[in-house]
Amino acid sequence: MVFTTLPRGRALSPEQDQDWWESIQEQLSLSRRYRVHDCRHTALTRMVASATDLRTVQEFAGHASVTTTALYVHPDLSMTDRALTATMAALAPWRTPTSLTTRVTMTEPV
Repeated sequence: MVFTTLPRGRALSPEQDQDWWESIQEQLSLSRRYRVHDCRHTALTRMVASATDLRTVQEFAGHASVTTTALYVHPDLSMTDRALTATMAALAPWRTPTSLTTRVTMTEPV
């Protein structure tokens, strides 16, 4: 991500960027500190969670390899649930529950 000044749109220096980011966090009274890079991970994860394909996310992030993009994405339970549900719908449509992750346990066969 590149942050710019207004109205001319000049890139902020890393120091200006960090100062700006710190002031935003202070204004929000956050309980912990986040890096700008944490927001990048979150943005890419949200893109994937909203069903954006990984190749598009890769291009958006500017990564040379989709493998790098995959490292940025942090799957959550809803993403896992959608993947399992879609797989079961394809393999056994008569058995697809509304939410697989709430029903599957370590001792229960799938």
